[in-house]
Amino acid sequence: MYAMICHRSANEQDNADKPDYGVDAPGVMRTFFLAGFASLLFAVLAPHTVRIGSVIIDARSFFWPAGFLIGEGLLFLLYVKYGKFRHRDFMLRMHAWRGDERVLDVGCGCGLLLAGVAKRIAQRNGSGLSPGSTSGRTRIWPRTR
Repeated sequence: MYAMICHRSANEQDNADKPDYGVDAPGVMRTFFLAGFASLLFAVLAPHTVRIGSVIIDARSFFWPAGFLIGEGLLFLLYVKYGKFRHRDFMLRMHAWRGDERVLDVGCGCGLLLAGVAKRIAQRNGSGLSPGSTSGRTRIWPRTR
């Protein structure tokens, strides 16, 4: 098992306004959208009543799961692109930072939380460990700004 490790030089870190941390659980998001659009297609294209043996299904009832699943996929996408940054900043505001802390983030992945911490400490660096990685380390390099 390998974890994704992000290494950024000081120049890359300075040039990136907001790094792209990708989509969390892309398979889940894909499933929401695929199941939602499949339900929508069934509700629109199937005859109003579908008989499967002795069971009669009203195809129009599939509009509800279609709306729910597509809506859930959109909310998930909204959280991935904006919400997780606000959530990270909310959690980090709960700690009174002195600015001289040394930070180790275990299980950091690509370092979303670690990047937020690096903005709040004077050294502007921290280290993170991700289990199963080949190098086992993510480092947010010191900034010159």
